[in-house]
Amino acid sequence: MKCSLTLLLLFAFGTAFPRTLVIGTGSGVVVKNDMKGLHPGDTLAIRSGFYEKGGAFSNLSGISIINQGGIIDFGQTVSIGNLSRVSILGNGVKNLLYGIRFQNMKGTAFFVEAPCNHLSIAYCVYQNLDGIALDASRFFVRYTGDTATMALYKTVISHQKLLHSGPLFTGSWASTGSLTPTISMVYDLIEDGSGNVYIAGSKTNTNKDYVIQKYNSSGTLDTTFGTSGTVTYTSP
Repeated sequence: MKCSLTLLLLFAFGTAFPRTLVIGTGSGVVVKNDMKGLHPGDTLAIRSGFYEKGGAFSNLSGISIINQGGIIDFGQTVSIGNLSRVSILGNGVKNLLYGIRFQNMKGTAFFVEAPCNHLSIAYCVYQNLDGIALDASRFFVRYTGDTATMALYKTVISHQKLLHSGPLFTGSWASTGSLTPTISMVYDLIEDGSGNVYIAGSKTNTNKDYVIQKYNSSGTLDTTFGTSGTVTYTSP
């Protein structure tokens, strides 16, 4: 009787396991703008191929977006918005890193069209990109403490390759508690063996002042580096 009851409960309530939803035809455009067919913890896998018209991902939460079966090449911008706790990863295929590529194209690779939080983008390649890898400049606003106004809140950008391309990031970049962003355009990020991060870019509203900032492994600005955490160079 006990065994039968257990089986009955399993059939009645079921068990939820992470699932993989495969989308895309390998060409054209790839779009996913809702959670239909997905639940937090699931994976959205994009079939490998050349998506010459780009893509769009929005209104998604708690999932991973990966490449399926090989490399994904995008020929136009991929817009993202209203993503919460979403990871966009180009290492979806075993033993294949950097499986998401933007090559030989003009314009922005990833364009932030609506605020995202707890977003992670990793293992992407930008080669001969005549534009910006990640553009969040639409939300260039003075931070007043309301995280809802931020384009990217608690976002991790890692394992990116830029080859003969424009800046990695443009938008607003500021340390915690800062009211006026110091860096508006990020050209490179380097992590040392101790987990400290160095960010090189240009200052807000100017193309002559270039800066390097150092952040501790905890994510806070290292005020012992340069002048209060920043080294500035002004071109002639």
